[in-house]
Amino acid sequence: MGDVTLIRSGDIYQELNLLKSQAAIKAVLGTNGEKYRFLLLTYKNVKNKAEWHDYTDDLYFIVAGSARFRTGGTIINPQRLNENDIVGDSIQGGVEHQINPGDLLLIPTKTPHQLDTTDSEITYLLVKVK
Repeated sequence: MGDVTLIRSGDIYQELNLLKSQAAIKAVLGTNGEKYRFLLLTYKNVKNKAEWHDYTDDLYFIVAGSARFRTGGTIINPQRLNENDIVGDSIQGGVEHQINPGDLLLIPTKTPHQLDTTDSEITYLLVKVK
C-alpha cells in the first residue's frame, strides 16, 4: 500500500499568497519521488511551449483566472528535453479549450498540449502522475 498525501487548504492558500507577493510562477507543494508532484503555478501574458510527456499524466485544477488550452494535434519543431518530455514551438490542429476557475483538465500521457495566457492570467494546481 502506498503513502497517503494530504495537502491542507491552509498550506495551498499560503503558497498562493507567496506566489502573488513574490511574483513567482511556481511552488512545489509536495512530491513522492518519481510517482507524482504537486505544483502551484501562475502565468500571465505568456504562451508556453507545446508539451508531450511519455510517462506522466497532467491533471490541472484551475484556481483563478482563465486561459486558452490546446490539446491534441501535432507539435511543431519538437525537441526532446529528457526521457519523459518533448517540447515544441506550438501545436498544429488539435482542439482549443477555454479553461476557467473550478475546471479540471486531465491530459493523458502522450497527448500534445499547450497553455496560452497571452491576454490573460491564470493560477492552477498541477498534479503530475507517473
